[in-house]
Amino acid sequence: MGYAFTPSDVYGGAHIMFVILGYPATSFMAIIYSIVIFINKEYPNRYALIFIIFSLIWFIYIAFMLTTSPLTIRITWQKIGKYARKICLIIEGYGAWKLEKSKSL
Repeated sequence: MGYAFTPSDVYGGAHIMFVILGYPATSFMAIIYSIVIFINKEYPNRYALIFIIFSLIWFIYIAFMLTTSPLTIRITWQKIGKYARKICLIIEGYGAWKLEKSKSL
């Protein structure tokens, strides 16, 4: 959340610091979740694959952010990365809800 509260045009240094800390942490989180889901026999493996796909998109996103590629390409990948995260979390939330619902029956 730190990079959201520190716009790069106002707080450039703080924004970059939060990006450098937050984006790899998000990738690490997705990888850990996918491992845990693969280990859990009750949870369908397709949800782990969603996290893996998200991680790949996020890594590409980070790679473009770290290069000197044109600003339009970086901004496009920024939007792709943000929407990929939102879609991933919606799918994962739906899967967790379905699993919890099936357990309560």
